[in-house]
Amino acid sequence: MTIQNQFIEGTVHSNHIDNWKKEHELECSFVSSFPRSGNGWIRVVLVALILEQVGAVDIKDLDITTEANEKGVTFAVFEYKEKRFKIDAVVPDMYHYKSEEHNKMLSNISYAYDKLFKTHHVVKAQQHKVAFLFRRPLDCMVSTSLLFNTSLLAESPELINDCVRYFSKYYAELLQFYLQEKNSSPERCLFLSHERLSSNSELAIEEFRKLTQFIQMDTSDELLQKALNRFPYKSAYNSTYMTHLSEDTKLFVGEALDALYEEAMRK
Repeated sequence: MTIQNQFIEGTVHSNHIDNWKKEHELECSFVSSFPRSGNGWIRVVLVALILEQVGAVDIKDLDITTEANEKGVTFAVFEYKEKRFKIDAVVPDMYHYKSEEHNKMLSNISYAYDKLFKTHHVVKAQQHKVAFLFRRPLDCMVSTSLLFNTSLLAESPELINDCVRYFSKYYAELLQFYLQEKNSSPERCLFLSHERLSSNSELAIEEFRKLTQFIQMDTSDELLQKALNRFPYKSAYNSTYMTHLSEDTKLFVGEALDALYEEAMRK
């Protein structure tokens, strides 16, 4: 069976960001990743830090929920006492960006940091500072396959092999792109490991500190730990599908991606 996803195929072309920049005329930085790498969770932690540092909330009493827009797209929302803070209004997803909503929120936050956007498309570091978030290949490929092919895999779980092989090609292109960007613009391209960020250890603090310094966000390790304690990483990964992966598929992913992943870990 032929697996195809136009969105994923488009993520490896930088013209999408170029066109988006022309449309919105923004100076900003990006957190870029392949889907299911923890990009959304990173925004939760960052926005919690920002809101506490401006005195809007106390992280330990902050709750998170979701709400849907008119198109049925769900967004994460912080609840604090009688107030609600839409996470996307502080650190937006570029695909659902609303300038009025974002600017209104920023006008209420007297806090200096690089304006930051989430994307899954490649970003040229010479044009924008970019933090590239990457995840262990096989876990990322299985999770992405489930995200984009939920119904298909529920009916035919053995097709996880076709999905994983298909998505691996584009993850390899993404890793190769950012390794080149890191080599050519090292000060403007930051590598972030999903495994370190979600480790629930000192490694997580160190990795988040790299990000906050990169976007010029002044915060403390104590506050970072407070945010991570309140909002630890929770995987939506369904490991049962691993039983349907063939040894050939695992070998394919290893040969296509493991060396690139190990190189990224050294950056």
